[in-house]
Amino acid sequence: MEVLDPVEGAPVPVLVHQVPGAEGFTGLGRLIRLGVGALDDMVGRAGISARELAESACILNLPSGYYGQMADGMVVSAEGETRFPDRPVPPDGAELRERISDHSSRLAPRLFELAASGTAPAYVQILVGDQAGCAASLRLAVELIAGGRFPRCLVGGIDSFVDRAVLEKLAVVGVLATPANPVGFMPGEGAAFVLIERDDVAARRGAERLAVPEAPSFLGDDPHQLSEESPSGRTLTAAILQTLGGCPDQGTGTGLVVGTCNGTYWSALEWGAAQVQLPLQIGQSPQWFPAESFGETGAAAGLMACCVATRALQRGYAPSPKILSWFSSGRGEKGAVRLSHPSAVA
Repeated sequence: MEVLDPVEGAPVPVLVHQVPGAEGFTGLGRLIRLGVGALDDMVGRAGISARELAESACILNLPSGYYGQMADGMVVSAEGETRFPDRPVPPDGAELRERISDHSSRLAPRLFELAASGTAPAYVQILVGDQAGCAASLRLAVELIAGGRFPRCLVGGIDSFVDRAVLEKLAVVGVLATPANPVGFMPGEGAAFVLIERDDVAARRGAERLAVPEAPSFLGDDPHQLSEESPSGRTLTAAILQTLGGCPDQGTGTGLVVGTCNGTYWSALEWGAAQVQLPLQIGQSPQWFPAESFGETGAAAGLMACCVATRALQRGYAPSPKILSWFSSGRGEKGAVRLSHPSAVA
C-alpha cells in the first residue's frame, strides 16, 4: 500500500515488518500460517509429545478488530473534523462474540490440524484481547493449572497488521507511521506461544524451567485510544501495581521493564503518565520495547514481549533476574505480569 509524502508530493510505500513465509496469505489463513510456525517451534523446544499435547489446555489470544471498528464507525463533519465512536464494541457484544465463534470453529481447528503434531489440546479457549489479552491469557492458564484441571497450558498470541485491508483501516484512523504522521506505529505481524506447566509435571519430563510467571493482572474500562480523552495512565499503573503487589517480594527485586509502547503519541503519553505514578525503581529500570524491532504486532505483542524477557533470562543477558512486562490495548484494557528466573523465586 502507498501513502502520499506531503514533502515530495508523491506516493511512497508503507513500511511494514513482515514475517518470511507468510507471503500470499490473507485473513484467517495468514493468522493460521503465522500460528503454525510459532506453535511447532514451541512444541519442539518444550519436547511435548502428541499424547501430552492432547491432555493439555490452550488459550489463544487473537485480534479484536478494534481499529476496523473505529474506522467503520468514524464520522467526518462538514468542517472536516473527525470523530470516532465514544466506546468500542463491548467485550460481551454480539460482534466480538461472533468473532470468537469464528476463531473457535475455523482458526483453532485448522491451526492444530496443520501443526506438526496434528493434535489438538483437550481444551481450547479463544480470547480477543489484543495486547493486554496476554495478561488475561496467562492468568487464565495459571488458574486452570492451579485448579487441577490440566497439567499444562499452551498460551498463544497471533496477529497481523500487514494485510492490505487492515493497512487501509489503519490509515483511515491515522495510526500508521507515514511521512505525514511520524508519531504513528510501524505495522508488523507475528505469533508467539509459551508453555505454562505444573512444577512436578515438568520435573518428571526433565523439562528446563525458563521463567516463572508471577501475579498476572488484567484490568479494563479505560478510555480507548481514539477517544477524545488523553490517557491518564491510571489503569495501566493499577495493573502494574497489582502485579508487583502480588509478588512475594512486593516487586522490590524488579530490575527490567518490557512493554508494548509502540511509537504512537498516545502510547508514549500513557506510559509517561504511568511512570510518574509508579515506584521510582520501575521508572529508573532499563526499558525494552519489542515494537522497535518487530513493529506493532497487536494480539501477539504481549506474548512476544514475554518471549523476549524469557530468552533474556535463559541466555543470561537480562540486567535483572526479575522482569516486569506490561501490556496496553487500544480498546482500553491493560495488563502486567512479572517473569522471574527460577533461581530467583523462593
